[in-house]
Amino acid sequence: MPPLLSQFSDKHRSVKLTLHSGSSAEVEELLLTTEIDLAILTNPTIASASFNIESWRREPLTAFVRSSNPLAKKTIQISESDEIRLVIRMRKDGQSSTERELRGFATKDAKFKTLMHCASSDSVKEIVRHGTGVGILYHDTVKREIDQGEFKVVRISGLDVARQSYIVYSKERPLSAHAREFLALLRASVPTDLRSKAIASQVPNRTVKRETANHLVRSNLLY
Repeated sequence: MPPLLSQFSDKHRSVKLTLHSGSSAEVEELLLTTEIDLAILTNPTIASASFNIESWRREPLTAFVRSSNPLAKKTIQISESDEIRLVIRMRKDGQSSTERELRGFATKDAKFKTLMHCASSDSVKEIVRHGTGVGILYHDTVKREIDQGEFKVVRISGLDVARQSYIVYSKERPLSAHAREFLALLRASVPTDLRSKAIASQVPNRTVKRETANHLVRSNLLY
């Protein structure tokens, strides 16, 4: 999201933008009270009758170590997963969506163990820089360091855990011209390999735990 905001801001220097992260409940409340134009949600439970819910991107969890770590040169089999110690980001409320998703993936042969919880993604990366454990974050969060060669991806055979995110905005309240332009930028920003094939109209209106991070753009700053 920050690179997209920078790109938009460079084109519209008179427009102020605010990036805010919060729980699904917090972000959906701002949508319902019309304080924002659009949001990115990973667990949309808002009524689809009143809101457009477009599939945006599928982002995989990525395990990584510093480049000198021997684990970077091998593929870890699921049966060997108990040999690695994960460094995981923990939410402020003490819950870890990463651990929850790994538990959902785990089978009798996959037994992931957590070495350390960190309050931020930057903290996870800093611990890994010092050679401790295997970090695990969503791909975009660590992509720059991997591209620069500072970190190497740890291949865990059979591990396929990802989060799906959605663009959400009102059907009843027209978007401003700037919001429509930013929406077009969001749609065009997804790399082909991360683009979801899901159909937005098939997203169910369900009750789920609201634990994942979400992002929004404030509408009063877009007009």
